[in-house]
Amino acid sequence: MPKSIDLLKLEQLLESAPDFPAEAGKYFEPVADSSGRPSFQLKSGITVTGAGTSADSRYWQYQFKDIPGGIAGWLIRQEVKNRLRKYDRKIAVNPNATRIVAEGDSWFQHPLICDLLDWVERDPDLAVHSLASGGAELRQMVDPADYAVAVKAVKPSVFLLSAGGNDFLGDIRPFLIPWKPKPGNRDTLFHAQDYISPAFPKLIQQLRGWLDEIIGTVLATRSVQRVILHSYDYVIPNTPDDDRAGAWLGAPMRELGLTVDYLQTDIVERMVDAWCEQMMAVSQDPRWKGKVRFVDFRGSLTRTSQWFDEIHPKSKPFEKLAQQLIAAIKAP
Repeated sequence: MPKSIDLLKLEQLLESAPDFPAEAGKYFEPVADSSGRPSFQLKSGITVTGAGTSADSRYWQYQFKDIPGGIAGWLIRQEVKNRLRKYDRKIAVNPNATRIVAEGDSWFQHPLICDLLDWVERDPDLAVHSLASGGAELRQMVDPADYAVAVKAVKPSVFLLSAGGNDFLGDIRPFLIPWKPKPGNRDTLFHAQDYISPAFPKLIQQLRGWLDEIIGTVLATRSVQRVILHSYDYVIPNTPDDDRAGAWLGAPMRELGLTVDYLQTDIVERMVDAWCEQMMAVSQDPRWKGKVRFVDFRGSLTRTSQWFDEIHPKSKPFEKLAQQLIAAIKAP
C-alpha cells in the first residue's frame, strides 16, 4: 500500500473496489467526534496529494478541507457511488435478480465496516440500489424524498429502510434530564424514566409520522410488494476506559452527571424499545395489507467485543444480523 496517493486515483480506486470497507480501511480510520456524526481521518503515515488540472485544483485539497462534509462526507459518497456501480453490474449479469431499493443510515452504510447491506449485496440473487448514507436522520430522508425518485426509476419489489436511531442516538443530550442529587436519598435506586426528557416521546411520535409517510409513498407504487424495517440492537454506552471507536452515548451521559453504568444502559434500552414499538405497530397497521415487515435484532449482540463502537456492530456480528434481513426479503 502506498504511503502517498493522488486523491483522484484514490477516488477511482474506492469507486471500483470489490470490498469497499477493506479498501477504505487501508487509508482511513475512525475518530471520535462529539457531534455524534461518523468521522474519519487518514491513517498515520498516509498522505493524499492534489490532482487535476489548474481549473479544478482548488477542489483537490490535500486535507479535504474544501470538500463538502470533509473526509467523512467524501468517504461516504465514494461508497454510495461504489454500490450504485455494483447494482448496475449485477442487474446486467442477472436481470432476474430481486430488485431492492434501500434508504437508511450507517447500519446500511458505514465505510469501514461490512454493514447490513454489504452482506445482503453478497447474495447473487439480490440487487440493492442503495441511497443509504452514514449519519442520515429520518427527517432528512423524508425531504427531499430521494427514495421516491429511486423507487419510480428502479421499480423494485422490495424496499428496505434503516432509520430513526440517528434522530435520538446521534446526539442524545436533548432527550436527557441531567442528574440532580437528592438530599437524604443516597441509597435510592436510579430509574431510567426519571432521566428521559419529555422531548423524547414527542420525537418518537414525529418519527412515526415520517415513517408512515415513507411507507405510504413507497406502497403507492405498483412495483413494491414488501417494505422491511429493522430494529437496532441494544447499543452499549462506553466507559471511560473503553477502547471502542466513537463516543456518542457514554461521554455525553457522564457530562450530564449520569455516571451509573446500569442507568446508562437502561436509558438507551428504553429509547430503543420505544422506537421499536412504534415500528412494530406501523408494520401491523391494516392500511399496509401485510406488506410491511419488522425484523427485530434486539438482544442479539450482548458483548462489547461484538461492537465496533457504541452504536455499530463489527463486521461479523453484522453478518449474523444480515441473515435475518435476507430471510425476511426471501420469505414468501
